[in-house]
Amino acid sequence: MPTTTNSHPLDWKFLNPSKGLKYLYYQFTISFITSICISTISFKYLYSNFGNSFLCDKYLTYWLVLFSLVKFCDIPLKVKLLLKLVYLSSRIKVDDTRFTIKRLMNLVRSSIFKTFELLNISSYLLLIYGLVRIVSGNTCDENLANPYSTSVKVMMIFIIRLIIGIIVLKFDDNEPVIRGFPEFLYFLQDGAEIEDIENLQEISMNDDFKNQYKNDVCSVCTFEFQEGDVIKVLPCYESHTFHKDCIDRWLIQKDSCPLCGSSIAKKNK
Repeated sequence: MPTTTNSHPLDWKFLNPSKGLKYLYYQFTISFITSICISTISFKYLYSNFGNSFLCDKYLTYWLVLFSLVKFCDIPLKVKLLLKLVYLSSRIKVDDTRFTIKRLMNLVRSSIFKTFELLNISSYLLLIYGLVRIVSGNTCDENLANPYSTSVKVMMIFIIRLIIGIIVLKFDDNEPVIRGFPEFLYFLQDGAEIEDIENLQEISMNDDFKNQYKNDVCSVCTFEFQEGDVIKVLPCYESHTFHKDCIDRWLIQKDSCPLCGSSIAKKNK
C-alpha cells in the first residue's frame, strides 16, 4: 500500500519539487549546524566542570546534559536526511515531476524523519524547562563552576535557529497555495509505490519482443511500439506491456494495470 495515506503539513511545499528540496536543505543544514554548536559548547563545559557544576545547580546541569545529548543524537539523523536530499536533487532532472513529489512526500513520512521530529519536540519541551530554570535560578559560590552562562549560550543558539527557521518558512510561504492541492494529494495516495514501479521488468522493442508478447500498441498513448523503445512489462496475468514513460506516469497516479486493473503491488509481493 502507498505510504502517503495521510496528509502532512509539508506536503503542499512539494508541489514545486525544487523549492521543496531547497526548503528542506535550509532547515536541515541550519538544524545540523545548531546541533554541532550546542553539543560542542555543552560537552566542552561538562568535561571541564562536571563535578563542580552539580554542586552549583544539579537540576540545570542535568538539563544541560540531557539537552546536549538530544542535540548530539540527532546529528547522524540530519546527515542521513541531507544525503537523501542530495540523492533526490540528483534525480530531479531525470524523474517525472510526480515521482520527485512522491519521493519527497515519502521522505517526510519515513521513520528517520519521524524520529527527527520527535527529537525536535523533545528539544522544545526541554527548552521551556531550561528557560524556567534560568529565570528562577540562584547564584552559587564563585569558586564553583556556574552552568548558567553555558546554558544561556546553548538556549540562545537554539532560539536563533528557531527564528531563522521561522523566517525561512514565512519567506517560502509567499508562494500562493494551489487550490487543487487536496485533489492532487488524493491521486498521489492512490498511486503505486515508487519502488514497485522501478522494479518492473524493462525490455527493448525488438524481434524477440514481437514473438513473446501479443500487443504491439501502448494502450496509454495508443502509439505502436517502435524499434528501440523501452517497454515495461506488468506482472499481471496477461503480462501487459506499455512504454516505460507512459506506464510510469500512469502508475504514480493509479496502482492498477490500464487494461486489466490488476495491482502491481500485490503481484510484486
